[in-house]
Amino acid sequence: MKNSDDTKSVSAANYRCITAVFACILTTITVAVLSLQYTVAQDKPADSSIVKFRSSAIVSADFYHGSSSDSTFRPRLQPFSVRSIVRAEITLPSDIALPFEFYGSTQNITFQQPFNQLGINPRIGSWLTLHAGFFSVMQSDFTFGDLRLCGGGIEIAPGDFWLSAAYGIGAFMREPIPSANYPGEYSRIFALASVGYGKSISDNIRLNFSFAKDDTAAMLSLADSLRPPPRDNLAASMSFALNPVSWLSLGGETAATVYTDDARLPAINYEMNLPKFLIEPRISTRIDGAAKFSAMMKPSKNWNVKVDAKWIGPGFVTLGWQALQNDVLDVTLAPSARLVDGTLNFRVSGGVRFNNLRNNRLAAIRRIIASAYIGWQITPTLGLDVQYGNYGMRSAHLNDTLRIQNIFRNLNVSPRFAFDWLGGVNSVSANYSLQDVDDKNVFSHDFTRSVAHTISAVHILSLPSGLNFTTTTLYNSFAAAGIVTSVTSLTETVGQSYFDDALSLAVTAGINTVSAVASDKQFTAGINASYFMQKSGTVSINISTNSFTSAQQLAQTPSFRELTAGATWRVTF
Repeated sequence: MKNSDDTKSVSAANYRCITAVFACILTTITVAVLSLQYTVAQDKPADSSIVKFRSSAIVSADFYHGSSSDSTFRPRLQPFSVRSIVRAEITLPSDIALPFEFYGSTQNITFQQPFNQLGINPRIGSWLTLHAGFFSVMQSDFTFGDLRLCGGGIEIAPGDFWLSAAYGIGAFMREPIPSANYPGEYSRIFALASVGYGKSISDNIRLNFSFAKDDTAAMLSLADSLRPPPRDNLAASMSFALNPVSWLSLGGETAATVYTDDARLPAINYEMNLPKFLIEPRISTRIDGAAKFSAMMKPSKNWNVKVDAKWIGPGFVTLGWQALQNDVLDVTLAPSARLVDGTLNFRVSGGVRFNNLRNNRLAAIRRIIASAYIGWQITPTLGLDVQYGNYGMRSAHLNDTLRIQNIFRNLNVSPRFAFDWLGGVNSVSANYSLQDVDDKNVFSHDFTRSVAHTISAVHILSLPSGLNFTTTTLYNSFAAAGIVTSVTSLTETVGQSYFDDALSLAVTAGINTVSAVASDKQFTAGINASYFMQKSGTVSINISTNSFTSAQQLAQTPSFRELTAGATWRVTF
């Protein structure tokens, strides 16, 4: 049972989010009224449709039935489910747009946040955008970008100047789950600001600031020694993109962060005169930097070279990027060219990555990454694509057991051919894929070594009557730890269009064989139909069956039969 502090914290978080939403709505209405008054004052002809409304909706219903003679079988879907997605946009005078989105499902009827995934983003012309509810912000690569905020924000772009600010909750408090070893999570508040000059993607400079702070008022129900530590973070960067000459594009960013891993630890004395509400250095606080630079050189329309370099210090942490990896030095060189009158495209990329930038680890890891692509349109009806990738990693640890050296290779060869046959247009595409993982460690080599071969081919025959046939074949072989598993698949689809392509019908049947210790069989069949009803939208119906026969009586996946059916209605009005 939640204590009173938990309830107060959740209520406070919800209150901040709701307040931001209504503040944005009130601002939008105010701007709309002022814009309308300005339009009347200038004696401009008013549009007969002062308020415009556009919307689209997708509603689907699915039925599922699964059965098996094995008591261990568990249906993988709900017997019946309904989903709906509604998108709407209200346009007020002076091009003020208010977009709305709504998601609903019978499988998810609980709302854990206020305005669950609902956001409004009114726009006024091309110079002002407001955000309220849930919204996404891509500030810069080193400050903030992969979280959705619940709160409010504004973007102002008069002329070539740029100004944006946002405030909201990036993570809501979650109670600990001791049985799952989940320690819980504090509510995390973010404040963002950016100012810059230049709205062009290729010419701009911006200063970015991101502040994050865990709400310690959200007292989790665990004891102090078991609670997750609250964190603080301040990140600042300067990002730029320049196009000094027509054949050269430059870009980059330099950043610094102040990160406190545990805000409960004692504060330390420091000489910098920073407000304590913004950042207060503690024993667990660390400061580090990061930088990146890229250059694209296009001296000719037939070839170009791109250079990328990135350095991220081992203590660089920004809470606005959850997956940002630190302690990294990357350098990549990627030339590309178009040859033989543009019919032959060639791209190569090679790079190296290092860590242990300050020698504070037992061993450094070196990664070599390389890739190549060749696309050749040999004739108007014959083409070939070839891709190769190599990823190697090595750690020269003094202890033989802890040494790491492995190589991952992949190769794809894809020819394609078009021709006339059987009174229609034919196209054939094939693909061969090789994935090879080679572990050089003398202790784990035999257990981790794996090789996979995949061969597939697709043939499509299209007749003038609208009848078309699609045949797909697939063979996959995967060898690992002394066991070889193979999959063979054959699928045929027959389709036909009626009433000037308003009605489309398709029938599919296929057989799959999975062989390892024994051979499992799978038969599939299905019918799909869709009808376009002009202004009333499109209705689609699909029915499919799946019969799986397991050759092993004690297998974790027993033999079963499934029947699924669904109907979807898409409409725009």
